[in-house]
Amino acid sequence: MIFLNKPGITIQNGFEESLLDLPEVGPYDQFTVTYSGVLYPSQDISMILEVLDRCHRLNQPFRLLFLGAGFDVKEKKRIEAKVPEHLKPWVEITDRYPRSQALEMLQKSHVFLGIAYGKMKGIPSSKLYEYIALGKPVLLCPTDQDLMEEILTESGLGFFAMNSSDGKELLLELQNLYREVEQLSKMKANSRRTILRYSRFEQLKKLAEHIG
Repeated sequence: MIFLNKPGITIQNGFEESLLDLPEVGPYDQFTVTYSGVLYPSQDISMILEVLDRCHRLNQPFRLLFLGAGFDVKEKKRIEAKVPEHLKPWVEITDRYPRSQALEMLQKSHVFLGIAYGKMKGIPSSKLYEYIALGKPVLLCPTDQDLMEEILTESGLGFFAMNSSDGKELLLELQNLYREVEQLSKMKANSRRTILRYSRFEQLKKLAEHIG
């Protein structure tokens, strides 16, 4: 085994630069909050379901899409078992889609959903980098008060819920935000200036400079 006699550094998984150049896609007609990928047992969805219930009671519900989470049959059943009967029309759990189709569905979403990994810290998840590259608002519900929140704060795309009351207020704020197209465009443009260091190219460059 060869050692480089250098201190360790953290290299992020990062995002593919091609995501920054995708053509614009119009949003779904129905306000949609999307979680992308596998949902792990440590990720508690009860808070986002409570948020949906609160918004539903205010007659301002949203579509909650678990994109690809149905690939794991066990997790699909776990999600379905937690959804109250009156909220089932607003929750969709899909199988995996081809990459191009999944990206289009993400682009059409209004908000991306991140969920903390229970009490575990230091886990950003690969989907987070994809989220920020696409430049949409990201709701952390519940927030991890750690690395994911730090990255999203830096990007200017993060909205952080500690409880379902926070989440409801943030969802209402986000729904209103979509009536301000200029503000949304400004948010995406501003995020570009801060997220480039999380691209895979920049992360590999960082590694090369460290070991070179």
